[in-house]
Amino acid sequence: MSKDITAKLKRLEFICKRLENAEKRFFTAEQLAQECSVSTRTILRDMALLKEVGLELEIQHITRGVYLAGEFAFKDLGLTSQTAASLCIAYEAAKQAGDSYATARQYIRSIFQPKVVSYEINPKLPPDPIVSKLQKAIKEKLYTKINTGSKTIYIKPYCLFRQKENLFLIFATTRGYQRSVWGYVLDRVDVKYITDVSFGAKSSLVKNGHFASLGVPKLEINDFIKDFLK
Repeated sequence: MSKDITAKLKRLEFICKRLENAEKRFFTAEQLAQECSVSTRTILRDMALLKEVGLELEIQHITRGVYLAGEFAFKDLGLTSQTAASLCIAYEAAKQAGDSYATARQYIRSIFQPKVVSYEINPKLPPDPIVSKLQKAIKEKLYTKINTGSKTIYIKPYCLFRQKENLFLIFATTRGYQRSVWGYVLDRVDVKYITDVSFGAKSSLVKNGHFASLGVPKLEINDFIKDFLK
């Protein structure tokens, strides 16, 4: 591999890592150029390549500010920053090879363009007593008791999601394996069936701290929702 390609690969990997930095997702081409010891024009060419491959990059032409549109993570695509950078190099090489590599270019672009799932996480909703309590429970991470008319459930709520006209609550609830060993299971309920919501549940599961270590990664929740929508 030539020195130029190696340098570009490392530069693209560096840019990909910066794009995934949740706290500093906005930066300028000039800043990147200084950090990579190259010209601003070189960085803008790199950005053009990333955008052509399929990333939803927003580049403000006046300030040359750069950021990724919406929520995005390479891990959601099953990619590391290194793999993403390598695919960009492969895409560019396939483009230079001409029509015979058109299929390869299309395949690489498809990797960067995940299928859009039509749902909203924690959408803005009109005032409603039940929904307001659920929003409070999610925001303040409260252990919660919900009644659905047919049953009562002690839960740890994580998010609301809306699909078309339907609104669902995603939550974790305990599941016992042995006498003192508990795990969690993700579940959901249609909000229209919830008749009452209260906080500070008196369930022995909560009282004894079995919820204390309960944690659900955001990616796992997204996968759960996508599986539910299939």
